[in-house]
Amino acid sequence: MRIRVVVTEVGPEVYLTDMFEFDAPQRTGVYFINDAAKVLVDTASAAFSEKVRKGLRFLGVSALDFLVLTHNHIDHADVAGWFAELFPGARICNSIKK
Repeated sequence: MRIRVVVTEVGPEVYLTDMFEFDAPQRTGVYFINDAAKVLVDTASAAFSEKVRKGLRFLGVSALDFLVLTHNHIDHADVAGWFAELFPGARICNSIKK
């Protein structure tokens, strides 16, 4: 299975990482914000983690300030721990309710 990664700037310094398998888009919903702070919003599922990492490398990301998890579903936060290990300086923010 050949999956290609497409990184699209969707706003000033805001990027969306998408995957395309057989030219059909596979939305990951993973965003990178390159502003005063470098922020990764969500991580996708384990199936796409290396592809998201490839997209971040394409953008020249070597460190993150924040890893924001919008909610704890597998397609948004499955590999949060893996990304936390890759970017140990990142503060992790999530929306878990007590």
